[in-house]
Amino acid sequence: MIRALEYALLQLTHQVDELLMDVQYTLSGKLPITNVGPNVLYSILRNISLCLSENYELISGTKFDNIHLHYELINVTVVYTAHSIKLILEVTLKTVTLR
Repeated sequence: MIRALEYALLQLTHQVDELLMDVQYTLSGKLPITNVGPNVLYSILRNISLCLSENYELISGTKFDNIHLHYELINVTVVYTAHSIKLILEVTLKTVTLR
C-alpha cells in the first residue's frame, strides 16, 4: 500500500512539474503542443477559417501538414481567475487579392 501511495505521489509530482513548464512556456507567448495538441489546434484553425470574411485567410493555410508552422506563428496570452485559466490565441492572417 505504501509503494502504491509513493508511486501515486511520484506521478502527481511529475504532472505538476509538466504543468509548471507548460505555464512558463505559455507565459513567454508560445503555444505548447502539450496543452493544445495538433488535432485540436487544426480544428480550432478550421473553425476560424470558416468565420473569416472573403478577404482574409490564415497565413499558413488550413492544411494539417502545415500545423507545425502555426505553433511558431501563434502568440498566446494567458488570462486567469481563481476558477479558470484561458488561453487567448493571436492567429496571423493575410489578405487575399480577389479577382
